[in-house]
Amino acid sequence: MVSTADISAYLMKIKLPEGDTRVQEGVPAYREPMEKYTEERVTAATPDPLLAHRGRDFIGFRDHPFADPGAHGFRWVDLKHFEVLAPETGDLGLVTAVIRHEQFRDDYAGGGVTPGGIRHGPYWLRHVTARAYEPVDAPAVIATMSGWARQHGGLPPGLRDVLEAEVFDRIRRATARYRLKDLGERAHHDWGRVHQDFHEVITIDRTAGAVTLIVAADD
Repeated sequence: MVSTADISAYLMKIKLPEGDTRVQEGVPAYREPMEKYTEERVTAATPDPLLAHRGRDFIGFRDHPFADPGAHGFRWVDLKHFEVLAPETGDLGLVTAVIRHEQFRDDYAGGGVTPGGIRHGPYWLRHVTARAYEPVDAPAVIATMSGWARQHGGLPPGLRDVLEAEVFDRIRRATARYRLKDLGERAHHDWGRVHQDFHEVITIDRTAGAVTLIVAADD
């Protein structure tokens, strides 16, 4: 059980307010100024009373029968699910909590999660902060991921259905979405070009009390 003291100490550590009293039409304002999240760089996972990891889903395109056997393009979508334990935390506080979590230390290239890892996808972990994410609306991120999924032609019906149910509908239901920007060549780690494409979005669903880290990439 996470205590109030644990949450308060953590919020102070990442310089978040313990509560945001601003109200617009009866809804708390969860977004904080980006300046609170400048250049804080994390190289080791830290205990996190804000989020609890609740599982993972993996959608492998090779598991579905394409008309052209090579059209799967070795692509996949990985979803990591978290429960929000401190619902008063603002959006960027939750993004920061995802970055701090050991599940974020994943190179997405077969190595899996490494608690002391220093890579995230194609990037050195030290370059991935809350400032690396931008708010995005559902149609924009769905358009990007749908275009990526269909770049080699139409999708098998089963794959189309699972992407709709597990990815696109989740993005629509979210109350906020934050997309990882292209961080540039200097942020790539020593073998960071192994992925031809790498798309990432963090969804926050205040109604469900859930956060999901979605990565769409290839081998």
